[in-house]
Amino acid sequence: MVTLCGAAVTRCRVSTSCNSLVRAGTLGTIYFARGQDAFKKFYADALCLARMARRVAEGLGRPAGTVTGFIGSSHVYPEDRPAIDDFLARGKRFLLDVKPEGAR
Repeated sequence: MVTLCGAAVTRCRVSTSCNSLVRAGTLGTIYFARGQDAFKKFYADALCLARMARRVAEGLGRPAGTVTGFIGSSHVYPEDRPAIDDFLARGKRFLLDVKPEGAR
């Protein structure tokens, strides 16, 4: 388990904990972020975590598996609305029409 903290004044402002586990031959990574600005820099943090997971997997001689994240407080600001609307409009083409098991 690795815990990363931002510059602390009287408390740790931003913390992220990462856990890597070998399962079914691949190295999976799970992380927890206390808070995250969803449409400001989340993509950069996600790419950084994925790169870190690949480097750890390479060091262990294993293929990298999935990266799963949990964010305690996802921050979305009013000025992010245009980016959110654009993301949702463009992202619809990636959604699968999958019904939950047992649904009719």
